[in-house]
Amino acid sequence: MANRLPITIKNLEKNEIVRSPGGLVSGMMTFLNKFRIKDYTWVGWAGASLKKKDVLKLQAKLFEDFRSLPIYVPERLMDKFYNGFCNKTIWPIFHNMPCFDG
Repeated sequence: MANRLPITIKNLEKNEIVRSPGGLVSGMMTFLNKFRIKDYTWVGWAGASLKKKDVLKLQAKLFEDFRSLPIYVPERLMDKFYNGFCNKTIWPIFHNMPCFDG
């Protein structure tokens, strides 16, 4: 699970948007392609501090090109969620759990 869309906005004015190279995106795309799943929608944050009007403007292009639906999240809320909740709570819980063999 991720909060981000599988895209990177390189230049908003020039509509330069590419698929993100990360492991989660690669893994999910491999799964979707292997099983020929064409009817899916990624929903999430566009990964950039965008104004609400810009997110609305991008919706059609992102869906058409990347099967993605961007959700507007104000910058302050995203900072509290990602840097606060995710990095200070969720990440330590799941990365500091002892492994048991047996």
